[in-house]
Amino acid sequence: GMVPGDNPTTPTGQVNGANMVGGVSPELCGTALLNTFQAAGIALPQGRTEGQSDRYVYLDSNGNPQEAQVCFYNVSWADAGATVGSYVLRPRNVMELKSLTPALANMLDAQIDGKSDARFGNFREDDCAGQTTTNSAPWGVDETVAYGSVTVSCGSVATNASPLDESQVAVVTAYQLMSR
Repeated sequence: GMVPGDNPTTPTGQVNGANMVGGVSPELCGTALLNTFQAAGIALPQGRTEGQSDRYVYLDSNGNPQEAQVCFYNVSWADAGATVGSYVLRPRNVMELKSLTPALANMLDAQIDGKSDARFGNFREDDCAGQTTTNSAPWGVDETVAYGSVTVSCGSVATNASPLDESQVAVVTAYQLMSR
C-alpha cells in the first residue's frame, strides 16, 4: 500500500523517500532493499545466494558470467509535454536493472515495449530516461564491446573494432517505469 522506503506518516510518493537528502531520495539497493521488503512482509526471490536476493548471475554471449542487480530509484523521466514533440521531466519511480548485457537489455525492451528503443517506452537505458529530444536511440553498446572498454551515453552506440572472442561483454543499466 505504499512506495518502498517511503515514510508512512508523511509519504512523498518516492522510492526511499524516508531517506531524502536535499530533496533527493537515494536509490534503494542491497541490504536496505532486502530489509525494506522483508519488513513489509514481502517474500524475497531466491537470487544469487542468501542475503543477495537482489542479484542474479547469468552468462553473456561469450559464455562469461555477469551479475545483474535489481534496485529501486526515483529518477527524472521524460514524459510527453503539452504539445506534440515536446517532453518534460517528471520524477518517476523505477526498478533499476544494473549490469545487463546489450542482448538482454534489447530482449527485455522488445518484450516490454514491443520494440527495442533505449529512449522511449517504459523500459529505457538509464542515460536516456531523462532525455527530452524527439529522436529514438539505440542501446549504448552492442555485444561486440568488451566490458570496461567504453563509456556509454544515450544516442551513440559504442563499438570495439577488435574485441577478443573471450572478452566479457560490456553492460548497461536500464530503468523499468513502475508508475506514472
